[in-house]
Amino acid sequence: MGSTEQSRPVANCRDAQAKGAAAPPSARAPRRGAVAQLLVVALILPVAALGTMLAWSGKFTFSKKRDVVIETGVVKRGMLEVKVTERGNVDSANNLTLRSQVEGGLGTTILKIVDEGAIVKPGQVVVELDSAKLREELLAQQIRLDAAVAALKNAEADCHIQQMQNESDVAAAELKLHLARLDLIKYSEGDYTQELRIVAGEIKIAAEYMVRATERWGLTAQLLRKGYTTTKMLDADRVAMAKAKIDLSAVREKQHVLEGYTHKRQIAELEANVAFHEREIGRVRLRCEAMLTQRDRSLLSRKRTHLLENERLKKIQSQVAACTIRSPREGMVVFANMLDGGRSAPTPLIYEGATVRERQPLIQLPDLTRMQVNARVHESKIAMLEKGQEVTVQVDALKDEVFHGVIDQVALVPNSASWPNVNLKEYMTSIRLTDDIARLSALKPGMTAEVEILVDRLDAVVQAPIQACVERGGRYFAWVVDEESEYKRHEIRLGRSNETETEILDGLAEGDAVVLNPRGVLPEQVTLLEQEIALVDESIWAQPAAARPRPADPAPARPREGDVKPKAEEPPPRSPGAPEPAPILIVASLPETGKPQSQIVNDPMAVFDRLDQNHDSKVSAAELPDPMKPVMERLDTNGDHMIDKEEWKKGTCTVPPPRSELPREPAKSP
Repeated sequence: MGSTEQSRPVANCRDAQAKGAAAPPSARAPRRGAVAQLLVVALILPVAALGTMLAWSGKFTFSKKRDVVIETGVVKRGMLEVKVTERGNVDSANNLTLRSQVEGGLGTTILKIVDEGAIVKPGQVVVELDSAKLREELLAQQIRLDAAVAALKNAEADCHIQQMQNESDVAAAELKLHLARLDLIKYSEGDYTQELRIVAGEIKIAAEYMVRATERWGLTAQLLRKGYTTTKMLDADRVAMAKAKIDLSAVREKQHVLEGYTHKRQIAELEANVAFHEREIGRVRLRCEAMLTQRDRSLLSRKRTHLLENERLKKIQSQVAACTIRSPREGMVVFANMLDGGRSAPTPLIYEGATVRERQPLIQLPDLTRMQVNARVHESKIAMLEKGQEVTVQVDALKDEVFHGVIDQVALVPNSASWPNVNLKEYMTSIRLTDDIARLSALKPGMTAEVEILVDRLDAVVQAPIQACVERGGRYFAWVVDEESEYKRHEIRLGRSNETETEILDGLAEGDAVVLNPRGVLPEQVTLLEQEIALVDESIWAQPAAARPRPADPAPARPREGDVKPKAEEPPPRSPGAPEPAPILIVASLPETGKPQSQIVNDPMAVFDRLDQNHDSKVSAAELPDPMKPVMERLDTNGDHMIDKEEWKKGTCTVPPPRSELPREPAKSP
């Protein structure tokens, strides 16, 4: 609550009391005056008691410069528990998911489903999907399978017939070869010898006829000389003798032709016939093998077609059976209306008439004796989580119950982000609840829970409210209220923190009163801090890389009474011939000071007036805050170790804030 709002009731009460006292007696009725006094007292007493209590506890401090109540917190030493708090959903650690096994890109429709939350028995039908189209495909597939069976039988018969035909063709070829070989043997060992013998007998007979014809011709010639025969008889015998010579010569020529030509030709022809049939039997066998292979390939194709059609039939039958989903165990039905990553769907996914795709979860049967909480942890906190860390769980539906658990699993990769938070990286973390079954029986899957993960427990550490810390340029600051109700800025170094407190490693001491929410209650000092950080950054980056100072060491401990304050080192004088330094950039984001916004933006002396604490129109090195001391050398152009107004105007410039951040001037009345 702002300080102005807190002070209004007291002021209003005093105004009301003053007005009541100033009213003339004649204008006040006795009864109304008494009631008014009672109301004033009733309002003043609680406010006064509240102010006394807050002042005694040191929770609020009143500023001297402004009529503003500033809330403060105390730096204390004690145990600091570093925790990570996230939201999640209760689920079963042993969750059996029933999915749709019906294939198809367009999905199928839920015809009937049991009520969510119902207790089902093993084997009970829980979901019935639309199977009309699958049954039509089943009938058509049965017809295709019957045709494949008939084609397979025909192929088997053709293959058997081809085997028998091959055997007959090979046997016929072998028979022809055998006969050709017999013909060769018959001629070479039988016919040729027989013909030789016949020719030899004919030669012998022809020679005998020739001898007899010659003897007969000689005898006839003797008888003719003796006159016992005639010349005609002699001529006849001479002709008979000549004929016998010719016959003998012809028979001998026949023997020569038989031995020299006919025998060789016949042998060559018969041997060629044998060779032909030998090659023919090889061709027949190859032809038979090719035909049998063709029949075998056809048979194999028919077998594969039959197997494929049979598998399709079995698959369609299994798809028809998958349209009826039965419960494999006893449990409570929970509809799978959660998206991947544990997010709730904007609309229900499972209901009668809904279209579901293949492998889509339909029903979950949780084991209510083993429960867990699934939480999504941001990537900035995931490094602090480890398996086995203690977790405290509070369920929204059971406000008075506190459950306990441990981290069971932390995802290695983040969940897929969705629009519009496409860059959001969250890791799914499973928290196993360790309470007894009797307590876990009160939990139901899907309940919303808040988990508090104990990351670390720090004993006896200095800690301060996290609202008191202000970060600028990677450095942290806090404002401490001293005995004179002045606000002193301290640079601090932080350690680990939780949702409300942070560990103070350096810069604050136990018992210090720090201002809460400095941005809202001390806007001028926060703005001055922003100016100083901007000056330091501009001065550092204007130097060469080799000349830039190293990062500052951690802030020293807060000085105590009696400590000797070291003198600030004076910057060395600038050489007369050195070039003029570039103007230092000041971001003009000053708060309201009563001046018009345009004057604040264009006035570079706003920071100078705040730094000039002794109002001598000059800023010394001692008046400069520690972060601004490096700019002393650049702004002190005359080398007197002081910065006057002319040097400040010449060495600094301002940048006005964006037009959207400037307050709009009220419209002038016409």
